[in-house]
This record gives sequence, structure tokens and C-alpha cells, in this order.
Amino acid sequence: MGISNGGREIKGLKLTRFTARGILAIHQPRWYADLETRGLYLRVFAGSDEPSRSWLYRFTSLVSGKRRAMGLGSLDICSLANARQKSLGLRRAIFDGLDPIDQHQEKKLGVKESSTI
Repeated sequence: MGISNGGREIKGLKLTRFTARGILAIHQPRWYADLETRGLYLRVFAGSDEPSRSWLYRFTSLVSGKRRAMGLGSLDICSLANARQKSLGLRRAIFDGLDPIDQHQEKKLGVKESSTI
């Protein structure tokens, strides 16, 4: 995956200025990077009738040094504004030295352990 400016496509990635209406017109299966929110991507998958679209936040974990991607939800349940807001919250957590994926998994384990007691 590469980096570019102005909506050019590089290695299956397209940088895009998203609008709420414009997202619905995207049908080509690939990753689309949001030019306004660093690390926010719309992943489009080919579907039988309509393509499915999901938001992802990609980041490099300061804990492990690994490149990671965290799902934020499908376009059906997570709007552009909501995806941008979630990604900014994740960015703050990363800046504070946390790994959002590790936190999410720990939270899920805590809920499972408390429900089995």
C-alpha cells in the first residue's frame, strides 16, 4: 500500500475526499483512504447485488511496532462522521501509548470472565 496525493491510485489504494453521498457511489472493490483523517480507510468488497463497505483504522502500534488495522463497523451502521470521530479517539489512545486492539481484546476477556462468575 502506498501514499499519494490528489486521488491517484497506487497499489490498490485510492486517496479520496469522502462525502456522505459520494461514498454510496463507490463500487470498485479496493481500499480507499480518507484524505481528511489520517489512517481512516473504507474497504469495499464485491457483493452479489451491492458492494459491502466497511470502515477500518490502520495504525502502527507503539507497543509492538506492528502495523495493525481495527474495524470500526460497516457503512450501514457507521457513518462517515462517526468513523472519523472513532478514528480520532483511537489516534488519541495511540498517542497515549495504548494499543486500541489490545485494549478491546482485554475488555472482551473481562466481560467474558465476569459473566462466567
